[in-house]
Amino acid sequence: MPIKMKPKSYGPLTVASHEYGQFWVTNEFGHQYSAGYGDSDEFSAPSDLIMSALGSCMAISLEMVAKQQKVSLGNVYITVNAEKASTLPHRFGSFQLEFALPEFEDRERAEALIKAAKEICTVSNTLNAEISFALI
Repeated sequence: MPIKMKPKSYGPLTVASHEYGQFWVTNEFGHQYSAGYGDSDEFSAPSDLIMSALGSCMAISLEMVAKQQKVSLGNVYITVNAEKASTLPHRFGSFQLEFALPEFEDRERAEALIKAAKEICTVSNTLNAEISFALI
């Protein structure tokens, strides 16, 4: 029997030209940031944004799972790295996430929480690339 999910819509999120190669991104709440390509600390590249989306979604999901299980994690740090695929089409081939939970000492429990978070993370479940996790 399939599990029925409560429908949810996202957006609107708008992307508007700013300068050549740079765009303003505005979410439905008015939060605005710059996106584009090239080497600059003034904007985020699309690759940064997808890695940020994956890392922040996993952090949120991990906190949700911990709260549900009445576990206090303390601070959560996630480092996201990615590798470009070696074949066409252009895409990421893999993501690597490293989790640091300095105040949480039960490593086995932490690994179980990360696995449970992966199961509910909308972004990680959306990506078709291989995603690996490491607790450091």
